[in-house]
Amino acid sequence: MESAYPKDLGHALGRLDSLLRDTVARVLAAYGSATADDPFRGLYISRGDITRLLDNWDAHPVFTASNRPGAPALLDGLSQDSRLRRFARAFGLGEVDLWLVVIALAPEVDLRYERLYAFLQDDVSRRRPSVDLALTLLSATPAEKLARRAHLVGDAPLVRHGLIALPSEAQSIRWPLPACSLVLDSAVVQHLLGRDELTADAGDFTELLRGEDAEALPPEVMPAAVRLLPQLISEACEVGAEPLHLYFSGPPSSVKKRTALALATEAGRPVVAVDLETATRGDEDWPRAVLREASLRGAIVYAEPYGALLGEEATAQRLLWNRTLAAHGGVSIISGTSGALPPGFDAARIVPVDFPLPEAPDRRAYWNRCLDRSGVRLSAPGLDVLAGRYRLTYDQIESATTLATTRVHWLNGPDSAPSLTDLSTAARAQSDPALGELAHAIEPVHGWSDLVLPEDTIRLLDELCRQVECRQRVLHDWGFGRRLSLGRGTAALFAGPSGTGKTTAAEIIAAELGLGLYKIDLAGVVSKYIGETEKNLQRIFAAAENANAVLFFDEADALFGKRSEVRDSHDRYANIEIAYLLQRMESYEGVAILATNLRQNMDEAFVRRLQFVVEFPFPDEEQRADIWRLHFPPEAPHDEALDLPLLARQFRMTGGSIKNAVLAAAYLAAADDRPIGMGDLLHATAREHAKAGRVLVGEDFAAFEERCHG
Repeated sequence: MESAYPKDLGHALGRLDSLLRDTVARVLAAYGSATADDPFRGLYISRGDITRLLDNWDAHPVFTASNRPGAPALLDGLSQDSRLRRFARAFGLGEVDLWLVVIALAPEVDLRYERLYAFLQDDVSRRRPSVDLALTLLSATPAEKLARRAHLVGDAPLVRHGLIALPSEAQSIRWPLPACSLVLDSAVVQHLLGRDELTADAGDFTELLRGEDAEALPPEVMPAAVRLLPQLISEACEVGAEPLHLYFSGPPSSVKKRTALALATEAGRPVVAVDLETATRGDEDWPRAVLREASLRGAIVYAEPYGALLGEEATAQRLLWNRTLAAHGGVSIISGTSGALPPGFDAARIVPVDFPLPEAPDRRAYWNRCLDRSGVRLSAPGLDVLAGRYRLTYDQIESATTLATTRVHWLNGPDSAPSLTDLSTAARAQSDPALGELAHAIEPVHGWSDLVLPEDTIRLLDELCRQVECRQRVLHDWGFGRRLSLGRGTAALFAGPSGTGKTTAAEIIAAELGLGLYKIDLAGVVSKYIGETEKNLQRIFAAAENANAVLFFDEADALFGKRSEVRDSHDRYANIEIAYLLQRMESYEGVAILATNLRQNMDEAFVRRLQFVVEFPFPDEEQRADIWRLHFPPEAPHDEALDLPLLARQFRMTGGSIKNAVLAAAYLAAADDRPIGMGDLLHATAREHAKAGRVLVGEDFAAFEERCHG
């Protein structure tokens, strides 16, 4: 009669049936028909039971004869590609291991096995096979039975891979190993019964990916080194081959995961993808569960982000993962952002593959591809702006295109197309939000017309913007980038008294370049604790790498004093802090601006390494008059008698102080429901001087008496 089970499972259960049939016959012969037919057998211990136990004290099982042959061969007759044989190869299981698995699996297939096991164990409550019963069924002699305990202890494959659930060390004190029930892991049961979905044991941190889930990747998106991997993966998938570990490094991007799936599909393998951030918050045995799921399916493991295992609190889980992965056969791919190899791995046994942030020409091509796919046409200069201005991953370029297109369709209808401004706004929205937690985001509101500075200073600021905009042409098209290991970004020093326009200039530069502006107060970054300043700076620059922003370090002289002779450890570490910031500034590929009120306090060696040093002088009388006029909006009501040139001549104030005075005067006038008058401006000016510690006296206002009382 044809089996109702899959061929290999039906074959195995048929062998088990033969073994059980022979064993039941021996039990009936050993106990006699009267005892065997006792309806209460297994519920009590009779005098006859005691006698048989004592008479059989030489350790022979009650229903095993000394001349009984061992269990029949289980795999004979099965093809090499059968599920049971593949299962055995995946975990390195031998004949006895497979028999133990089949004995434990049988009740999951048919409950009649529970009754048979209960009968053979002389206990109606023991419906699962005990270790003792399983070893008895498989052993011809007591010595053989004792030796086969090794299949269920220590580093045996069934135990090491968690295929069979056995008591922990604490539980084994109460339950000796022979008394323990033989229970298969749920993933093993599901797999052997022909189902390949991931089980609940894998948690919500894994997913099974197959070829049909793969998205076609443009060849230019994948690093050139990827072309060498199919051969390595094919060799590692062979039976008995050494395991292959790959490390995909680079910024977060789905390209790495999609590349892993493409490689697995080419090798005819699925992928078990693991979210390490979620996994580390779950059961501590998650590494073994993940790799068990992968081995059951012959899948390639893809785990990201490895950074989730690098924290101090995750040390134990990292060590467990590394150790479990080292013993795992086949192919595994680890993904992380660091260029350094994952700690704990033998460099000779892991192949690094770098997925760098795409260079400007690659970004331009991908912008063009994504826009073309969305039916959007953008001019060549527009593509140059997007590619050169925003350092985005391929994922972020796709997201920015989708975001800009969707927004425009919502606002202007489905036939509208996003402009360069729309796309730039969407590109800025892809920035890593982590920087916003470490620095203050400033929304630029000023333009070039708001700057009142000497012409030379304005030209220098404009030159800075042009340098950033021409970076793609100079570094890539003209080849200068190949000669630079550092210094690809733009670093500038803004020096001048407080209120002379340094922050305003930073706003204008950010707006001109279409970038976000983040202000970092260095006075809050510098720590009195040795080593903490570098950690604070490291966090800021790490977050800034993916922020596409202008970094504006205010109060820079809090960190950069003149290098002095090293007298103690704090002097030495102060110089280390300066060197560290210099190193990070040189490696940062964006725009970084340092602002200081005290140019003379800046370290000269540091200043020489900056591309731009922009002086913001104290405004002269003519510039002060322009600043006074600049801060009056056209709609603000004011007396016709306002003499702004006289204010500029009489009071030496910075632009910041003038802005504060005009605003304070406006509030004074508004409170009395009248236009802004000269008296309001003088009152506000006196208050600004008082804030600086200077008290104005009567003679300071003598020139204004006629206008205030006229």
